[in-house]
Amino acid sequence: MENAEAIMEESRRLAEAIGEQKVSTLDFDRLRGCLLAVPELATAVKSARAELAVLRDDYTSRIAGLMKAVAVARRNSDGLQEALDRIATLPGLTAVELTKEYRRAAARFRDTFKASYGLVDTPRRRGRTEDSTSFK
Repeated sequence: MENAEAIMEESRRLAEAIGEQKVSTLDFDRLRGCLLAVPELATAVKSARAELAVLRDDYTSRIAGLMKAVAVARRNSDGLQEALDRIATLPGLTAVELTKEYRRAAARFRDTFKASYGLVDTPRRRGRTEDSTSFK
């Protein structure tokens, strides 16, 4: 049993056979194999959860930073409180919801700080030269 889905399916089948008291139909070699695969599967799940926690913490911190920056830049106390309220809900979001929230927060950040992304054309000052050698 190489993958988790096969282990889960085999576990269900064996549990049903035991629950229906069909002990005579049990294949004890398969039951033993399934039970031996559980610790490896549990270790993989534990590792995946730990990695997911790191990613969730990182996303949550990034989103919070983006939201706070936008709220401060807009200088609206209601907006700041709204941002803080939304930040408080971030840990309860699913991974898909958290990703969508990150995209939304990043878009708002880019809209608020357009100059940081080269989206604003700044007029050149008169009398300045474009040649950098004149500054050396």
